[in-house]
Amino acid sequence: MEKFSKRLSKILSNILMVIIVLLTVVVALQVITRILKISIPWAEELARFLLIWLTFIGTSVAIHEKMHLAVKFFVRLAPIKAQYYIGLFTYSIMIIFFGSLIFAGWNLALTTMNKLSSSLQWPMGLVYLVLPIASIFALIFTMNEVTQYIKKKGEFSL
Repeated sequence: MEKFSKRLSKILSNILMVIIVLLTVVVALQVITRILKISIPWAEELARFLLIWLTFIGTSVAIHEKMHLAVKFFVRLAPIKAQYYIGLFTYSIMIIFFGSLIFAGWNLALTTMNKLSSSLQWPMGLVYLVLPIASIFALIFTMNEVTQYIKKKGEFSL
């Protein structure tokens, strides 16, 4: 699971780099065309959609890289055995959250698939599809963290 997780994170990081390049190009194009007093209505919408995908996919990669903010101060005040169970409880909440987000995001994507965006005329369900996709990745990374946590007998890495 560890190797798969690392490989998946590497692939997602490459996708994020492509999204950042596209976002930079679109925003630069929009700035240049505004200076020239030309309006490109789809550029702002595409930049917004790219930023949404960047944020959610980036969040799942941040879980793998352990880059999210964690307050360990109060956990470390608890006895060692309690710290282990606090960690398991925290991971359980994360698993429930991402599992719920997969189903809620999937339902949202399906119900908005017939609604079109204003400028690009893309199905809005494609934009919202990032919710279940990123949640699946986050769930995979969280499950990997749980297995590592149990193997290390409670080294709290959140």
